[in-house]
Amino acid sequence: MEPIPSRPSLPPGYGIEKATGAPGELLPWSQVAEWLVTARNYWVCTTRPDGRPHAKPVWGIWLESQFIFSTHPETVTARNLRVNPALVVHLESGDHVTIVEGRTKESRIVCCWGDSARSTKPNTTGR
Repeated sequence: MEPIPSRPSLPPGYGIEKATGAPGELLPWSQVAEWLVTARNYWVCTTRPDGRPHAKPVWGIWLESQFIFSTHPETVTARNLRVNPALVVHLESGDHVTIVEGRTKESRIVCCWGDSARSTKPNTTGR
């Protein structure tokens, strides 16, 4: 499922009022998806219970239209997401501006290292 593209809401003078055509026409989702898939570093933004924002860089993957990253259950990020699952993810690049908004769900995965398998700490998946 492809997201619905939109233009940013900016005051007059930024040049966006001169844009023609449908949002996403000049920058197709396939290009944005490629940036997301090939990135390793992302920024995640959450909201603290008192309303203050929290941002941090993470390693993650974009897989099957989902952003997957891990965080320890006691980090500020995890505590924020337990209260408010809203999440903003963006690439570190200022040239490939991609901002994805969504909600998270907690999941557990099993990792295999050599001959042993173990359950990991909860992962957070943004969709």
